[in-house]
Amino acid sequence: IGVTGVQTCALPILEEHPEVTKYIIIDDAIDGLQDNELSPHHCQTDQTDGFLTSHYHAAVKILEDQDELPVSIN
Repeated sequence: IGVTGVQTCALPILEEHPEVTKYIIIDDAIDGLQDNELSPHHCQTDQTDGFLTSHYHAAVKILEDQDELPVSIN
């Protein structure tokens, strides 16, 4: 699996800030975010429509569900 821009940006920040235990990645790209440590945090948007109310609700659910996720990004 290749490394995406999101991974290049998010992983170093998360490693530098272990106090961050809940986060959302809001992005219209899907490449590289399936089936890895960042995928449960990804809120998929659309290039054409942008960020919609449905995305807001999905993002809130992602944060709520993170109480059930392991904290480690490794």
